[in-house]
Order: sequence, then structure tokens, then C-alpha cells
Amino acid sequence: MRDLYLEELAPDWRCVRHGNHAWVEIPTDWRFHVHDEELERAITELVRDYATIGSIRDDSAARSLGERGQLRSGYRVPIAAWQLIMHQAVGATWSISDDAAIRERARALGYREGDPHA
Repeated sequence: MRDLYLEELAPDWRCVRHGNHAWVEIPTDWRFHVHDEELERAITELVRDYATIGSIRDDSAARSLGERGQLRSGYRVPIAAWQLIMHQAVGATWSISDDAAIRERARALGYREGDPHA
């Protein structure tokens, strides 16, 4: 088992650098790409506290129209703020090959799936 970090749940959004500054570009429709409650909370916080709104590259259009794609509305969040928030542990994960042994160990310790008191 190991910690699961927000960055592992986050979409692979484009990063840009201008001089000494770097940002993560987040589309304004980002909620359609996020399906985890903790990640939604974190991105909401990032946008609220750090984002500037403007034009970003549309990666989906870049795949069909060429490298430059087209522009769309989005947010830019400083990469340092993104990394600080995304390095938060939000749970645990493990290899699927270890799943049976972990469940067996939990049962041996008296934990039962679905038991609200466990």
C-alpha cells in the first residue's frame, strides 16, 4: 500500500512557461473532467485563490487541427501553487495483485466490507 495523491487523480492539463514563470492551464469547463470530490475541492481552491482568467490553448483542438490548435477561455494557475495542493495525500492505493492479500488481512483483523463500525 502507498499514499494516493491528488496529482494522480488530476487531468493532464497543459503547462506553459514564460520566462521565469510557469502555469498550469485549466479549462473553464474543468468540472466535466473531474470526478473526485477531493480533487474538485482542491481545484476550486486553486482557481479561487490563484487563477487569472484568459485564453489558453485547446488541447483537444490541437490534436485535430495541428500543434497550435485554437484558443479557448480558461484559467492559469501558478505551477508552484498547483504542486503544493496536488501533493496532498487523499487516500491509499495498492497494486491489484496485492488486493486479495490486503482483503484477507483486513478480514483477519475483524474488518468487514460495508460495516459502518469498522
